[in-house]
Amino acid sequence: MPRNSLHLLLTSVAAALVVAGSALLLPALSGNAAWLPSAEGAEGPGAPAAAAASADPAAASADPAVEARRAWEAKGEGLTAALTAYAQGGAEFAVTLVDNRTGLAFDYFGDESFESASVAKVDILAALLLRAQDENRDLTARELELATRMIGVSDNDAATTLYAGLGQAAGLTAANARIGLSGTVPVDDSWGLTTTTPNDQARLVGTLLGGDLFTGYSRETATGLMTSIDENQDWGISAAAAEGERTALKNGWLSRDTEDGEWIVNSVGRITGDEADLVLVVLSHGNEGYRTGVDHVEKVATMTREQLGV
Repeated sequence: MPRNSLHLLLTSVAAALVVAGSALLLPALSGNAAWLPSAEGAEGPGAPAAAAASADPAAASADPAVEARRAWEAKGEGLTAALTAYAQGGAEFAVTLVDNRTGLAFDYFGDESFESASVAKVDILAALLLRAQDENRDLTARELELATRMIGVSDNDAATTLYAGLGQAAGLTAANARIGLSGTVPVDDSWGLTTTTPNDQARLVGTLLGGDLFTGYSRETATGLMTSIDENQDWGISAAAAEGERTALKNGWLSRDTEDGEWIVNSVGRITGDEADLVLVVLSHGNEGYRTGVDHVEKVATMTREQLGV
């Protein structure tokens, strides 16, 4: 698919993705924006409004839900055009944003595959917590120590130890199936080369930090770790947070010899505050350098939030 084609997801069922962790994230569309039916079918949320729109346009235009959808669609189309223009001649990137308050979601190449680098550590953490839940226990002191290092300072040795204990790719794949990740492919002996998509990462972050699949203990543990990142690694989607908001995040960065030393730079997480609850994911590769990649990811994150007005 051409890198500059339109790629937009707008769906009223997205809230279920991050709050209940149960609804499927529907594939994004190529071309103009479209409203998709809810997971409950034609009679689900949004269906009555759609029927009203065709039966009585005047009444539909007065429906706040319909107006909100139209406004979101217009903003999404403008953002898609802006991101396409920004992408010209630069590193490849993709972004997904889910607004948990309204259930509205946007993605730009949200099903595109990228190497995860250290954002794979969120997936390892999720699998670790699921295993502990299955055994009706909290994390052991050793597991918590390793998880704290893995997330807080992005310790690779800690991640490798936990990954091996989970059974490497097989263990992560089994956990991902339960979470509903269809576009994430772990790699044995090299967790950082796991490939994933922005839409999968949005589902993972939303489910881990706010979904019913995880217990209160698991959600609180993951949130605590992802809001206690070393200050030198507190970049990425946090650039899109307003003053007073809290960001739970994990970043990933990796220079690949196979890509002429260009950098993979990724950022995933959740921004919460009095007037915001957002899951935001930016994945990129082909960056000329680490600092360039960080600036690139932060620009995409802030542009996305600002133009959507959330």
